[in-house]
Amino acid sequence: MEIQMVVVTRRPNWPQMFSGETITLTCEVWGGETTEWTCEWSRDGSNIHRTNSKDWTFSVSEHVCVNCMINVLNVLCCVLGANLTIDPNWSTFHPGESVTFTCDMNEGKATDWEYEIRRNGEQFIQSDQHKSYMLQPIQIDHSGEYQCCGVRKRFSLTKCSGTVSLNVTAQPKAKLTAGPTTIPVGGSVTLSCSVEPSAGWKYRWLRRTSDTPEVQLTDEENRDINVKQGGIYRCVGERGNTNFRSVVSDEVIITKTRK
Repeated sequence: MEIQMVVVTRRPNWPQMFSGETITLTCEVWGGETTEWTCEWSRDGSNIHRTNSKDWTFSVSEHVCVNCMINVLNVLCCVLGANLTIDPNWSTFHPGESVTFTCDMNEGKATDWEYEIRRNGEQFIQSDQHKSYMLQPIQIDHSGEYQCCGVRKRFSLTKCSGTVSLNVTAQPKAKLTAGPTTIPVGGSVTLSCSVEPSAGWKYRWLRRTSDTPEVQLTDEENRDINVKQGGIYRCVGERGNTNFRSVVSDEVIITKTRK
């Protein structure tokens, strides 16, 4: 009985690939009888491509490791590309906040490369030895498609990542909602504060009365709170290392039922 094995080859077989370039992976069975095979390509345990052809052609945008499986035989193949990440990984930012770009070349040491950040295809941050860059403060006109590129110093090799979207909108306003606005005898009512989009927010609660100034409820940071005191309530969202704040919400008046 002949031993069968799966072999993956790549064209072009270059040690480095640029973002946007095309590569073809070929998955073949060596040994045994010639048979019609179905190739299944998977990544992180999930099937991403199934074909009766032994070839798969795709555009490189990031570090990719895929499995080729034929029957019970499989083999792992990796294609290296640059990778850009942002922290925090929010869908939307606001003026005054900050974001950190990190460019990983997935090859050699971080100090082997010089890095630059591009926005909408144009240079945004000049070449630098550091793989991470903090943009602070963010401005409205910083919205765009960002990409990092690295130049390997000794070989004049350039690799670029795929793009990451940065969406910057105006300062949002918190929204305060209440179910019933009258506290029953011996009971409480629930107030809810929200800021859209909702990622990363914690909440500050404010209360005043017609006779007392507004103060912050220092032990409350949750989105929802239960209150047992009447008064005039507002809330504000806060997030990030810079403690960026939303616009304060409109007031909600809570009354308490008298015995």
